[in-house]
Amino acid sequence: MPSNARKIAQVACAVLWCLFAAGPIFGFAALKPVLVSEGVYSQFCAQSPCKEQDLRLNFMFNVGAILTNVDAILVGFVLDKYGPRVSGIVGSVVIFVATMVLSNADLLPGDPWLVGYSLLALGGPFVFISSFHLSNTFVAYSGTILALLTGAFDASSAVFLGFRISYENSPISLSQLFQIYTVVPVFILLAEVFIMPKNSYKSDESFASVVSTSAGQMESEEQALLEDADISNYTGRRSSFISNRGSFLSRRPSIAHEAPTPQNLAQYGSLKGLTAKQQLATHWAFLIIVFTTLQMLRINYFVATINSQYTYLLGHEAAQKINGVFDYLLPLGGVLAIPMIGFVLDHMSLVGSWTTVVTISLSLGTLNLIAKPWAAYLNVFLFVLYRPLYYTAVSDYAAKIFGFKTFGTVYGVVICISGLFNILQSVLDRLTKQTFNQNPSPVNSILLGATAVAGLALVGYIKSQGQNLKRQFLEIEAEASEPRLMPTAAPVPGVSTTHDPLHGETEISFNHVTKNDVKKDLKKGKDDCGNGHCQDCVCDV
Repeated sequence: MPSNARKIAQVACAVLWCLFAAGPIFGFAALKPVLVSEGVYSQFCAQSPCKEQDLRLNFMFNVGAILTNVDAILVGFVLDKYGPRVSGIVGSVVIFVATMVLSNADLLPGDPWLVGYSLLALGGPFVFISSFHLSNTFVAYSGTILALLTGAFDASSAVFLGFRISYENSPISLSQLFQIYTVVPVFILLAEVFIMPKNSYKSDESFASVVSTSAGQMESEEQALLEDADISNYTGRRSSFISNRGSFLSRRPSIAHEAPTPQNLAQYGSLKGLTAKQQLATHWAFLIIVFTTLQMLRINYFVATINSQYTYLLGHEAAQKINGVFDYLLPLGGVLAIPMIGFVLDHMSLVGSWTTVVTISLSLGTLNLIAKPWAAYLNVFLFVLYRPLYYTAVSDYAAKIFGFKTFGTVYGVVICISGLFNILQSVLDRLTKQTFNQNPSPVNSILLGATAVAGLALVGYIKSQGQNLKRQFLEIEAEASEPRLMPTAAPVPGVSTTHDPLHGETEISFNHVTKNDVKKDLKKGKDDCGNGHCQDCVCDV
């Protein structure tokens, strides 16, 4: 077991590389002016900038966003099969190749910007998703650790903001900036080899051991007490209770560090004993996929088109100011949101946390339709806080409902499917620019309506399932309560009771019993039942 110091170092390394490599492509709004200045895709314009150049740059970002999400299924496979270290190493290599392509874009044929940006998008999830298991290094702070990782992911968009500031205020070229950036994948590679764990931290390892040991000890103790007598009829029910209770607990790794109660059980799904395929066939998976798809589409569409949206709604000058504020707040939002995310995920129930997520999402959609400066700035501020909260909530949902055993695969499929539908971002972009004459409100209204339907359905389902789980828990708790001998029941051979009236306790002790004693007692019991001479006993029918 690694020391706490080593665990802290591992979390620190993961947060650091997520800060620089998890999702720099989402700082596209800050990088876009630099790309225009460098003349990227200017060959499609009679005079730069133009609508076609803007569409192609947005398409480059769209492809990167899609690949980031689709890549999650591949990351999930590598993570589940080979572990987090291999996943991180693969990510570092892909990011290194991406930086080489982008730093030499002027010398390469074809469309090196699209290729390099796509590779950068592919590498991010390998180093980001493979870090989620580190939330189990300190389970009491799992929500906070996830918030740190997701906050670092959001803050990684500041990489391109740093590029733009350096580009505008120094003689360093964009090519040289990407060459400097190669330090990041090299750091990730070294950290994976020398510091990070080879295998994922599990939330249920210690508890599974405790359950199996306790159940085994209890059965062994009773077996030792009664090994000289053939009284399996008497011990069978007791052993069955122990076995069933242990099985019930072992199927719930989420309670490894917290005993289940009717109050907290609703935070956890009943899917952790199922295969990934079975889990994905449930309503739990379907509803989160639909909601995630809509949110990714809205988030990426807003990031790519914030300037053009507010240019139409508020004018060019106001849009430039809002875009500038957004460029700075987007990376800061991941950090500013950490306390809020930690509180929502660590101290609220699952239905409470997702009610919060859906409420903020609907508020954003409403603010996006109001053509007022105050609404625009409030929308930007809420957006930069909502984005890390949303992404962390999805990973938290997957961990709680599906479990870490299948987390990589299930989370990967959810993100992959959602990412595939992000191809609609380009459709929405062209629809806004060509059909609605730059007016973003019709598209935003459609997205708001769809979010309302999907979000309310998800929260409603979580609430209903939580109520069902509470009821099931109470039933299981009642069935699993310790069996007690009735005061007036017929005595059981080999078992004697002593009641202490002072403390209100009854001590049960096991005595040596022979096979003949058992047979005689069984025969006498049947005779008494048949003659009606027994008292407070249950007779065979």
